Amino acid sequence: MADGLDETEARSQAERELGRLEEHRRRARMVDGRRARRIRRRVWLDSLVLDTRQAVRGLRRTPGFTILAILLIAVGIGTNTTIFSLTRQVLIDPLPFTDPDRLLRVWERCEARGWNYGSLAEPTFIDLRDRNRSFSDFGAYTAGNMVLTGDGDPLQLRTGLASVGFFRALDLQPVLGRLFTTGEDADGTPAEVVLLSHALWQSRFGKRPDIVGEPVILSGQPYTVVGVLPAGEFYLNSHDLWIPLGADPAGRRDNHILWAVGRLRTGVTVEQAQADLDALARQVAAENAMEDKLSGVSLMPLSRNLIGDDTRTAMGFLLAAVGLLLLIACANLASMLLARGTRRRQEIAVTAALGAGRGRITQQVLTESSLLSIVGGVLGVSMAVGLVHLLKVLGPSAIPRLTRVTVDHGVLGFALGITLLVAVLAGAVPAFQAPRIRLNEVLQGGTRAGGGRRRDRLRTLLVMTEIALSTVLLIGSGLMIRSLLGVQGAERGFQVEDRVLFDVTMPESRYGEVVSRSSFFEEFTAGIEAIPVVRSVGAVSASPLDGLSTNMGILRLGQVLDPAEEMPLADWRHVTPGYFEALGIPLLQGRVFQDMSVSEAVPVADFEHNRFEFNVVISESVAGMLWPEGDPIGRQVQLWAEPDEVGTVIGVVGDMRERGLEDDPRQAVYLSYTIGIWNPVTFVVHTDGDPEGVLPAIRRLLGRVDPDLPISNIRRLDELLGATMGSRRFNTLLLTFFAAVALFLACSGLYGIVAYTVTERDREIGVRMALGASPSGVLGLFLRQGLLRILPALVLGLAAAVGLSRLIQSVLYRVSPLDAATYAGVALILTATAVLAVLLPARRAVRVDPVSALRQE
Repeated sequence: MADGLDETEARSQAERELGRLEEHRRRARMVDGRRARRIRRRVWLDSLVLDTRQAVRGLRRTPGFTILAILLIAVGIGTNTTIFSLTRQVLIDPLPFTDPDRLLRVWERCEARGWNYGSLAEPTFIDLRDRNRSFSDFGAYTAGNMVLTGDGDPLQLRTGLASVGFFRALDLQPVLGRLFTTGEDADGTPAEVVLLSHALWQSRFGKRPDIVGEPVILSGQPYTVVGVLPAGEFYLNSHDLWIPLGADPAGRRDNHILWAVGRLRTGVTVEQAQADLDALARQVAAENAMEDKLSGVSLMPLSRNLIGDDTRTAMGFLLAAVGLLLLIACANLASMLLARGTRRRQEIAVTAALGAGRGRITQQVLTESSLLSIVGGVLGVSMAVGLVHLLKVLGPSAIPRLTRVTVDHGVLGFALGITLLVAVLAGAVPAFQAPRIRLNEVLQGGTRAGGGRRRDRLRTLLVMTEIALSTVLLIGSGLMIRSLLGVQGAERGFQVEDRVLFDVTMPESRYGEVVSRSSFFEEFTAGIEAIPVVRSVGAVSASPLDGLSTNMGILRLGQVLDPAEEMPLADWRHVTPGYFEALGIPLLQGRVFQDMSVSEAVPVADFEHNRFEFNVVISESVAGMLWPEGDPIGRQVQLWAEPDEVGTVIGVVGDMRERGLEDDPRQAVYLSYTIGIWNPVTFVVHTDGDPEGVLPAIRRLLGRVDPDLPISNIRRLDELLGATMGSRRFNTLLLTFFAAVALFLACSGLYGIVAYTVTERDREIGVRMALGASPSGVLGLFLRQGLLRILPALVLGLAAAVGLSRLIQSVLYRVSPLDAATYAGVALILTATAVLAVLLPARRAVRVDPVSALRQE
């Protein structure tokens, strides 16, 4: 335009040479925006570095506060990280199988008899395997014991008998060789091949790569090794070796011995599979006239089956407990930071007077809480590593996958998350309060000015929250302790002191006949009884406290059940004559088996009535159920509810808690070991003094009786009893520890707020005492104020516990979730501890010098 061009021509020439003006302006704004963001980021980083340095200097000036705060955070984060590690491995991580969500455990269901989860009978398994349309692979397994002989000492092994479909359903790949193939599990005639577990391959065969194809001798029979399974957990670790299962199509349909697992076909839902197998089960029941024994199936995800509901409840309860503990720690830390902020009112006021805005002051306070949280988080993770190791050492074996618990990247991410959560929760209240300081009052009145009722109310609210949460934890701990004491005090029905158990597996090829079994038991038990310190010895087909259920229907001879009646059930055991004395089971009526002779217990054929009769011993509860008002001795019962198998009652013994102290006493029927073979045989030896001291002599004796039979699975009965309570004792111990820490935190918070109040009011106290107030009156003043904080929080905590305690009812043992003694005891302990926390700092108030206080005024 200066050259004489009009505006239109000048603008056109400028755009040709320089580009559009709007584009230049947009680029300029972008450059300015980036520059502004860089400047803001640099300013924020500079201020963060400055705040961090200032926070470090401030925390170094108060080492007591700093150490206590870090420890509070470390305890909260460490315990949460530890329990999360345990819960994640046990409940969250998937099973180590392909598509584990499609694996289902299959049970028989019989609604007429009132049970929903029964193992499968062999013929029923065959019907479901061959005729279902829902599973791509369907298999089953059962457990047994075999003796490995050959190179080295005889070794008793836990043996799994599995169908081909079982390993296919799990989609396992062997380390060496192959799995079982179609036909090797032929019904009734399985092949003599064996799969070795990884542990047995390593320990017995030295990880030989050429083991496939080699023969091994198991219980006197030759088998050929066809493969080695991978190392793993659950099924892979539960047995030493596996042989094919040859299910018997002509077997009894009420002999429930198989655990079945199926893999759903692609596109088939659990609901569709349930409908398919229910219809198939009803069809099988109708075909075999067993409508009163099979009404359908129950399907359960394999993960839920392997990790029971009780374990899930306990893990959830522990997670909730450490969550409450973390909240208590955050409330305590927030209270401490709030008190610290009150003491730093003048510093914050000067900072504000020099131009710092509300955001700048808030950032300064949050930086301090974040710094404490980060240091506490690092210490907490280190604590969690040690606690996880301790859990592996002390934790009960009943907790599945415990050995795999570790602090890995996922757990570290969880720890980082709760570290940031602690920083926000603990720093939010003081950060919100810091910018609200009145500058004139603080700068004119010094460190004593400000504070005010609002801060006092916040600190009081935080302490009351701690007390209420601690009450909930203490009541949960009290209920668990009462349950543990109830379990320990339960009447066992047998004795455990000075008794040792061991197993012997008797190959059926050599001990299948009555005479050979009787001869072995008589010679072996007589030899053990001849050892000077042995008081008695007996044997049983199922170890006490192992949880094995061998239910059989039992009726009075000739009894006919009404269709609406539930079938009476009882566990059955094979025993030797000395079993009851060795275990300390009292004889109430009649007699027990006298010897292992043929005349004592071998079935007697009654061809007139087409049945077999033999002697049995029954428990007190069976006698009361079948003959509530009569003498059972000499009476006859139908065993397995079959009219052709009749037992004549020769004695009644006391009930015993066969499955553990938490279960009710079991109804039991005892049969002589001469009737049939059941492996492994568990021997019970009662001695004077240390029972394990007789084991070398017993080993030498067994070597003389049968050098191919080893002793295995040695355990003291008192330790076995303790192991049955391991999970309950472990959970109770953890919860009690958390509750004790929560109580300490709550009372220390109460102590801190009273101590702070005494310091802030020393002038007022001095004036009161100068005007005639007595020391007891001043002490009573603080005690009343403390109780006003304690009692409402206690009432709130008790109310919350009433609502939440019902959630743990399933893990309590004969204790009501509203147990009055527990609630009263917790209230008394908490009140007494809180009163002590108030009195200790309040005593300092009565030592204030009135003259000094008046002189300051």
